[in-house]
Amino acid sequence: MKRLLLCLVCLFHLASVQAQRETESDEAPLLNATQGVRFQKDSLYAINMRFRMQNRFFYESEDGANLSPSSLGFLVRRLRFRLDGFLFDPRLAYYIQLSFSRNDLGLTNSDVAEPIRDAMIYYHFSPKFYIGFGQSKLPGNRQRVVSSGNLQLPERSPVNNLLTLDRDVGVFFYATLPLGQQVVRFKGAISSGEGRNALPRDAGLAYTLRAEWLPLGKFKNSGDYSEGALEEEDKPKVSIALGGHFNQWAIRQAGTHGIEMQSATDFQALFADIAFKYKGWSLMSEAIYKTGNLPASGILPILGHGILVQAGKMLGKKTELVLRWAQFVPNPAVELSYPQRSQSGLGFNWYIKGHRIKSQLFFGYEQLGTRWDLNHTGNQWLGQFQVEFGI
Repeated sequence: MKRLLLCLVCLFHLASVQAQRETESDEAPLLNATQGVRFQKDSLYAINMRFRMQNRFFYESEDGANLSPSSLGFLVRRLRFRLDGFLFDPRLAYYIQLSFSRNDLGLTNSDVAEPIRDAMIYYHFSPKFYIGFGQSKLPGNRQRVVSSGNLQLPERSPVNNLLTLDRDVGVFFYATLPLGQQVVRFKGAISSGEGRNALPRDAGLAYTLRAEWLPLGKFKNSGDYSEGALEEEDKPKVSIALGGHFNQWAIRQAGTHGIEMQSATDFQALFADIAFKYKGWSLMSEAIYKTGNLPASGILPILGHGILVQAGKMLGKKTELVLRWAQFVPNPAVELSYPQRSQSGLGFNWYIKGHRIKSQLFFGYEQLGTRWDLNHTGNQWLGQFQVEFGI
């Protein structure tokens, strides 16, 4: 028992001392990680182990006028275990991430658990160019690529949840072109198009490309992929991105995720986003447009466009106020299956040790359809309180 308590105290100490100044990335291994438990033998191998959990209380009202709960409870939203490192040569690296909570295992739409989130092998040709092979996030909209551990609010927006590209299995590449103070990045993937942990089905593939331009230079601590303004940028920093995606013969309703349709279809997506930070202010906005072929019958694909605007202001070194507005507008051909959806909300964060140990509070109003009436069917109030703990 004493040994167990000692281990817990050590883990908390690691999180407290090291957690604030390292941005977790889902697009690369953290080879020089100072967080977590690390084992290394010269240049032969390195293993870095980390965990994080998100425990949540949630509330949803009956409708806008009736505050009686239609849904109320507690859940472990995420429980993740992550391994980063290299074998035989620091240029030959790997990144593995496993999930363990029910909400993280894909059991909401399937009876088959999917514990593998990421399973990537990387080779770094240079510090500015590397490739990856395996399962990871496609280089799509910014909020999806930002790790769930680096979010300003407990959950991503409805726009992301409906239109994002999510994870897939394939070949990935990442290139950085420094142009004086400016930075240009290119990210791409050729993947199966079936999503994470899917079985091979057909000869169709997915193609994704994303370009980013940082005209005012790099963000502190990779802050363009961490929501909020924890790093207190002394000078304005901005990242502007554009991208596209084509998925041939996809079988899931959102292309790489969602429930399976009766027949395959092609998806095309365009996305654009911007991130801005300056002296405790942060702004992140993105737009996604997704279209595709309609099957003759059965479950329809999720098609339409959406916009997210999210802004935050650090009230002190550890507290932050956040505002969000997001709207999904469906393609008229599928609006009966996927009606228009909007979300407005206010959040408050207490960063105990950066994003690794924090508490988050969110209260919002969600509109289903085009009417904001409080008593309109489907409209409701939302409440979430979440504690994140990890290293």
